[in-house]
Amino acid sequence: MRGGDLNNRNEFESRHQRHGRVGREPVFAHIVPCDPIQSCRNMHLCGVCRHGSDRIVRFKSRCDLAPRPGAAPEPAGVNAPGLTLLPGQGERAVSSHLERTTAEWRQKMGPVSITLPPSAARYTQTMRAQLADILINRDGPAIQPGSRSYSRSWIRDGSLTSTALLRLGHDQDVKEFIDWFAGYQYDNGKVPCCVDEHGATPVPENDSHGEFIYLVAEYYRHTGDKAELEKMWPHVAKAVAYMDSLRHQRMTAQYTVGANKPFFGLLPESISHEGYSAKPVHSYWDDFFALRGFKDAAFIAKELGKPEANDFAQMRNSFRGNLFESIRQVVITRKIDFIPGSVELADFDPTSTTIAVTPGGEAGRLPGPLLNRTFDKYFQEARQRALGVKAWDAYTPYELRNVGVEVQLGQRARAHELLDFFFQGQRIKLRSQHRNLAAH
Repeated sequence: MRGGDLNNRNEFESRHQRHGRVGREPVFAHIVPCDPIQSCRNMHLCGVCRHGSDRIVRFKSRCDLAPRPGAAPEPAGVNAPGLTLLPGQGERAVSSHLERTTAEWRQKMGPVSITLPPSAARYTQTMRAQLADILINRDGPAIQPGSRSYSRSWIRDGSLTSTALLRLGHDQDVKEFIDWFAGYQYDNGKVPCCVDEHGATPVPENDSHGEFIYLVAEYYRHTGDKAELEKMWPHVAKAVAYMDSLRHQRMTAQYTVGANKPFFGLLPESISHEGYSAKPVHSYWDDFFALRGFKDAAFIAKELGKPEANDFAQMRNSFRGNLFESIRQVVITRKIDFIPGSVELADFDPTSTTIAVTPGGEAGRLPGPLLNRTFDKYFQEARQRALGVKAWDAYTPYELRNVGVEVQLGQRARAHELLDFFFQGQRIKLRSQHRNLAAH
């Protein structure tokens, strides 16, 4: 439970029950912004300390809280049943637990270290803060983007978050997530977009299948764990078959002529992209993740010596050809000079298009002028916003994905300029966090 959620007892208790903690009296937390690990010793010894990237969570036991409705208040000064503490014993117990917890978190934060000049300390501090936040928000094997309304696990967030965890040495956490999420795959191969305490969400979001295959391959690329790769092979093969069935829905005769031609061979419309939730469209976001999935499926099949390797490679090539041809047709018919976000809208959405570059890996195959123009245009608009030339009221920190693309396109100065703007949106310097939406 996060700080301030003192009324959210039911959710907290249900989470305890899901992980076999039935019978333990729930505790409640108060968040104190502070420097992680080092400044834990500044805490008042009022309970057990659990700390993350940027704060100390001071747990208060039930004797610190008002009694539940209808319950008799406990007499002041009475020890817990069966427990008698001698003078100073409580402080020593808390101090000992604090030392153990500090050591555990040092170990969790320590597999990978990055050394930069002091002028770049904000990057490493923020990276460590986000790593701790990811680990704190895990619910058993489930990787979650947050708590409360985000107390569920999306394969979209989970696959990209897992990439960060793998790069920072948390292989086991990612393996546990893969094994857990794979269990929710449907019999027909569909990978659910999201899993919560009620199970898999049936809403079709067509990016999820490619994201799962990418995650399995990325874990293998970092670890070389072929046993896990073999274990996940049935799930990968079923996901490929499902994606293949989806693309064939747009390969019938009606999609070979007229205004329907740009849809040929793509995945059907879905709402995986949040911007299209009001009306599903044929989103290139889905298609670039699907292409990543076909690519990685062919890679996995080859690594494991599976006979499907050639078939998967043909699917990859066919799908890539249809996707690129669709983009070409939309650019021509809608008279635009950038890579669009969807077929129907021909919209300018560079933050979505970043997926084509990373993790998509298609920067070297996409038409160079279109790719460069897409991110040139984004940067110029972002610069005008930062300088106050262009009016704006909010942005989403998803835009940080553009920073990585600028680096890959050789525009490092642009990347630093964008970061200077985005770092102004951190809530509190010590917290090293960005909100889901940053307001002006």
